[in-house]
Amino acid sequence: MKLPTHTQQEWLKVAYKIIRGGREPLFTDLVEFVKEQADIANTRYGLLVNRGSNNDNRDVGVLKRKTSADHSTARISYVSNSDDNAPLRISSCLECFSNHSLDQCQKFKDKNVRERKEFVLRHKLCNVCLKANPGPISLDSGG
Repeated sequence: MKLPTHTQQEWLKVAYKIIRGGREPLFTDLVEFVKEQADIANTRYGLLVNRGSNNDNRDVGVLKRKTSADHSTARISYVSNSDDNAPLRISSCLECFSNHSLDQCQKFKDKNVRERKEFVLRHKLCNVCLKANPGPISLDSGG
């Protein structure tokens, strides 16, 4: 997966500092950088900055789920039609852009089966969990 241009530019700065410190950047450095960028994007300020632009060609979906009683996780997925440095738009529900998951969305549930199937295909979601990129094991393939 390719990082957005502005994130690549930030990684360039981080990698340069690591090289200047006397070593080559490691994959773990990149992973930490991406995690930090995701954390920044998910702060209230990151959400405000990224939500302000609706006239771009890039969508960002933040998919949140509860993993335990007191811990939440979020995954940001980028979909881009170009390589430009367009501002990002963040939302939780891909259908109504409210703060709930698609499987909890009444607007999505009100669609007929054909419309829901088209929506899932158009957004490249998993047929089982209704999430983008559910992980290395495909839920809808049984394996």
